[in-house]
Amino acid sequence: METAGGDKNIVLFGLSANPPTGFQGHTGIVSRLAEEFDEVWVLPVYRHMYNSKSQMADFEHRVRMCELSFLVTPETTAKVKVCTVEKDLLEKALQEHEGEDAPDIRLGSIDVIRYLKATHPSVTWFWALGADTYTDLQAGKWKCSAEFQGEAHLLVVPRGGQEVGVSHGA
Repeated sequence: METAGGDKNIVLFGLSANPPTGFQGHTGIVSRLAEEFDEVWVLPVYRHMYNSKSQMADFEHRVRMCELSFLVTPETTAKVKVCTVEKDLLEKALQEHEGEDAPDIRLGSIDVIRYLKATHPSVTWFWALGADTYTDLQAGKWKCSAEFQGEAHLLVVPRGGQEVGVSHGA
């Protein structure tokens, strides 16, 4: 993919990874993204925003499943990175409130992309998400849904039976 303005084009792919799915699902998506972008950063969710998804496998186990699922070929091993940025940001926020009654800190994708844009200003950021997740984003179910859509170029991956309208963002 031609660079859209930054030094690199990096696509972020967030998922629950509970568990990651094979070549007809998550692994296939990551492999295809690795063909098109300079790098793919896989972001397993640390604490899911939806209470209905709070009973996931341990975070470190899900990170390891992502590594085993996505780092499977020389091409993906060179271009794909499994990142723990959401966990790192939450731990940093909790440290800032150490010794006091810590507020209920709820991080969202908006916090992740803003942090990454601030720490990597020369990167052009893309965010890949499934059509079902995009529907939730459009419905305002994400933290700062409207603002998030302007922070990165959105790539919507179709899922069987779902029509998609794409927001271009950043």
